[in-house]
Amino acid sequence: KLRLVVDGDDRVGAERRFGATVTLRFTTAVDRETGGFSRYLQNDVWARVGNSYRPMNHRDQLQKDIEAALRERFDIETIGFFEALAPPLPVVEGGEDGWLEKPLAYVVLKARDPSVDRVPAVTMDLLFNDTLGPVTLPVASNAPLIDASGTPDRRPVRNLEVVQTVDLREIDNPDQDRAVTLEIQAKGQGVLPELDDLLAGVRTALPGYEVAAGGIEARPVGVVQNDADWLATRFVASPARETTEYTKPDENGIYRLTTERSWLVTFAPTGAAVGDAFAFPTLAAGLDGTLTSRHYTDMDIVPVATASVAVHPSPWSNRNLLVLGGLAAVAVVGAVLFLRRRRTAGAADEAMALPERITPLSVVAALRRIERDPAHALDASERQSLDREIAVIEAKYFAPDGDVPAGNGQSGAELRTVLERWMRGAGAAGSR
Repeated sequence: KLRLVVDGDDRVGAERRFGATVTLRFTTAVDRETGGFSRYLQNDVWARVGNSYRPMNHRDQLQKDIEAALRERFDIETIGFFEALAPPLPVVEGGEDGWLEKPLAYVVLKARDPSVDRVPAVTMDLLFNDTLGPVTLPVASNAPLIDASGTPDRRPVRNLEVVQTVDLREIDNPDQDRAVTLEIQAKGQGVLPELDDLLAGVRTALPGYEVAAGGIEARPVGVVQNDADWLATRFVASPARETTEYTKPDENGIYRLTTERSWLVTFAPTGAAVGDAFAFPTLAAGLDGTLTSRHYTDMDIVPVATASVAVHPSPWSNRNLLVLGGLAAVAVVGAVLFLRRRRTAGAADEAMALPERITPLSVVAALRRIERDPAHALDASERQSLDREIAVIEAKYFAPDGDVPAGNGQSGAELRTVLERWMRGAGAAGSR
């Protein structure tokens, strides 16, 4: 018997995802005589067709049979297949023992409109061999009733795991519109809820920001399948038979595969004051599962144990340390240049100091220092004028026919005036 079971309540609603399981029930005698039904979950299985053998893609054919039965009034999101080598488990059928059940496929689908009132029967062909040759036996499932007109119930999901990662790195970057993103990844056995039914507080996570128009990118539903048993059929020495933990039914006898979903939520600034923390969403009321929160720190993803994360990162982040290091290097270079200029200025001040004793010899020596010191930056005309001034003093005080003896104290006032005039002029030239 082919069996089609709705996962959860039959109030599925329109355009809402729900799950359905396809299983095969048979007696222990049939299982023994046919060698089991694992081949219907495998491809490239050699089978006798007429007087020859050829490879058969049974799993692909089962998928086509399911799609052909459901596509008229349902949108099929995904079809996942159970482990081929999973042993069938005993069940009671019609009050009788001696029956086995093997799960075949888990289907995630949506009714297209509220008028849908049942899931159509699925038909598959079973192949047998008797004394006269191959025999094909078509088997049809039941057609369970559903209610797509009302408000759907939450679908059952087991072992729920949710990971959310917030990216606040562009909040101060106008080139990226200061966008904040939250990536959510969820998986669990059964059909996962929609985002608003999965997490509470998504749209109010950050004051001053809102979910942008079209800012929720919902990615396709995926089914996690274990293909280790497929390898075991190809390699006799494979340990997959011993290590694989096969899917088991729940307390209601329902088989489920693990499904995965993910969303990318983009927040845009509203223009209002931005809050100082991003509050992580929490699991919606009534959901059991684990919720892990993380955030980006530069290029690293760091777990967060608290209920929120600061919007502005610590000043001691790697990027800020690099910036501070660069500023420190600039400050050191500036200090070195300042001290060097200060020493140069000090040397120039020392060169510009009046001699303790004003004599023709000390004045000529001071004027020579002004002429040689590059800090004073005398131009050509000033140098010529200074040379003439020095020549006049030398001729007046040191020439054999000079008018004034070099040691005459009465010349001190005149020499001081000359030297002070050139010191003021040299200082002005150095500041140009």
